[in-house]
Amino acid sequence: MTSSIREVDLINAFINSGIIKGWCIGEFPIGRRRLKQMGFDYRMGKFYIDLVCVEGVYGRKPIRFDFKFEEFILREARGKPVWLLEVKRELNAEAIGQILIAKHLFPEDYPELHVKGLGIVCEITDEILEDICRRLGIHVFKIHLT
Repeated sequence: MTSSIREVDLINAFINSGIIKGWCIGEFPIGRRRLKQMGFDYRMGKFYIDLVCVEGVYGRKPIRFDFKFEEFILREARGKPVWLLEVKRELNAEAIGQILIAKHLFPEDYPELHVKGLGIVCEITDEILEDICRRLGIHVFKIHLT
């Protein structure tokens, strides 16, 4: 099984668990403001957050970020707390680095959205890295796949 399929399974299991209740949006682009400052005028992001969960928006099916619906997504999420989530099969330094990058770039691109929390969704954890995450304010969500 490829890692991308495993990550999709983890995302679906996490959403279905109801740990964070709300509307989940996958592959949210970040880094766009910095790219524009560097002279790149296109809508794509430099990086992507695996999953953004918007608390307080219920009854919407999870979606993948689509630029055609960007205004709608931002209007629905405005003023609501959001969680930024990185998804990896195994908790590792890459996942920690990616969520820390998101912590800084997301508010630059979406100042109208309030980040409530940072998290890493994984199947396998590591005691040392979990401790580092706690110190950095990153929640670790361990999901068991069958």
